[in-house]
Amino acid sequence: MVGAGVEFMNAGVDIVTMDSISALLSSAYFEKDKTKNKEAELKDLSGTKQIGSEARELANGVKMLNYANKNTALILISQVRNKITTYGAMHQATGGHAVDFFSSTVIKLWSSARDDDQIKGEVFNGDLVLKQPIGRKVIWNIDKNKLGPPNRSGEYGLFYDGDFIGIDNVGEAVDLGVALGLVEKSGNWLTYEDLKVNGKDGFGLQLRQRPELAEKLVKEVEAA
Repeated sequence: MVGAGVEFMNAGVDIVTMDSISALLSSAYFEKDKTKNKEAELKDLSGTKQIGSEARELANGVKMLNYANKNTALILISQVRNKITTYGAMHQATGGHAVDFFSSTVIKLWSSARDDDQIKGEVFNGDLVLKQPIGRKVIWNIDKNKLGPPNRSGEYGLFYDGDFIGIDNVGEAVDLGVALGLVEKSGNWLTYEDLKVNGKDGFGLQLRQRPELAEKLVKEVEAA
């Protein structure tokens, strides 16, 4: 991991992304078993359990990459684990606290897989139109930020089915449009020019079907 990252940085690559550090194996896995001959195969995972080995190696790796150069953005993607302490359960990313200490920005993303929390929409299956989940809400929170204000939070829509797949920048523009007064909100009804829809999700879906109107709203939000 470290060697490859340093090589990319020395090559002048702008962004290096590691996805994910939770899946990295400890070097103990690649060490030969000294109790066997030189032709011994790599250890299986059951023989590589060393307390804190992942955290120690990742901490050293982050330190080396941090000082490799100052012109490459290093993005570490990880999954959090439940850490049981005397004060209860807490969420800790793989690699221990060193990852947090050496990071300029720490962003945590949360999402629910419950059916009630999914964004519902119409999906075509031949001649049939089915109403089923097509996306979900993702909540983000900036826990640490050396480059700007911390403790900011928000949410965005992530679509995995339907006519549009990806991060919903139109839905984000709708939220900002309401906050800036560009989109009129009365109860659960949203209005923008001649488009009036009940419910934010439905409003975003219909707005996306009118790309000219959606592009206009995005530009007005960016200008504001």
